[in-house]
Amino acid sequence: MDAMSSAARLSQAALPGLNFLAWPHPGDLTTLRGEVRAMTSEVGANTTPWPGLTAYRFSSPQRPRWRCQAHCLTICFVVQGGQRVATGEREYAAAAPHVLFFLGETGVRTEVVRAEPARPYLCLDLAVDPAVVSSISADLPPAVPASLTAQATAEPSADATLGSAVLRFLRSLIEDGDRRVLAPMYLREIVYRLMTTASNGDLVRAVARAERSSDPVSRAVAYMRSNLAEPVTVIELAQHAMVSASALNAAFGRAFGTGPHRYLKRMRLNRAAHLLAAGGHNVDETAHHVGYASTSHFIKDFKRHFGATPRKFANAHPGAAASTAVPVCMTGF
Repeated sequence: MDAMSSAARLSQAALPGLNFLAWPHPGDLTTLRGEVRAMTSEVGANTTPWPGLTAYRFSSPQRPRWRCQAHCLTICFVVQGGQRVATGEREYAAAAPHVLFFLGETGVRTEVVRAEPARPYLCLDLAVDPAVVSSISADLPPAVPASLTAQATAEPSADATLGSAVLRFLRSLIEDGDRRVLAPMYLREIVYRLMTTASNGDLVRAVARAERSSDPVSRAVAYMRSNLAEPVTVIELAQHAMVSASALNAAFGRAFGTGPHRYLKRMRLNRAAHLLAAGGHNVDETAHHVGYASTSHFIKDFKRHFGATPRKFANAHPGAAASTAVPVCMTGF
């Protein structure tokens, strides 16, 4: 694939826990870029008045960074520049404007590949509490079957209504009163616009479903998260979720595009990456903390997933998890 592909072509690209949304009509893109520029006085990550919102600006291409997300939905609005994104062995590249979703314990490698002083890479990362998604989902009508939405739009994409919602949200962060009263409403509008977009409705709704304690996937994921250091089988997960093993496999496939065993392995490896980046743990200790009885097996799986051995990964990301300005649910640039 070329280093830069059109966002429209990537609107149909989907990986477990990761999806692109083309944004060919973001509304007043110049104004939106201006708002993001105003929020990025520093190169790199910039904190904002809203917990969970981080603004990024880079004036040159950046080396790849792993982002290890936990129990939240993160929405990445790229308004200028371009990035290459990979998870596992699959890779995509996209130019602005586009929206990128991270869902679940997804390890995603991002690399800024298009950025220059005159036209820097500009991006907003918005971490959304699953409870917010769940409350909106409860008010929505049943999802339209995928076969019908596919007939309605061959290349699903967001439109100007999403851009307007993002602008209103950003501007409501300036004054304290607006931030307390209006910002939560505009955040809900952003999530609503995304949930009603054909290509991403199921993806965002999966976050809402995972928030419900009655959902077997939610119960299984919570059990995984609480027992990362212990040997866990699919049968054990199914028993905790109160469903059969086959039903749990099917449920995970619908929610994340992968089975519970692979999902657990991905969760273990992403937790390991976070521990290694934070420092304080050697490779043997890290393997033990995430449930690997064999260090050699851990190193093999880690290298296959991240493209580097645990030691090389730790040396390349010293203190990244501890120093990042991104919310606690993820490890940022």
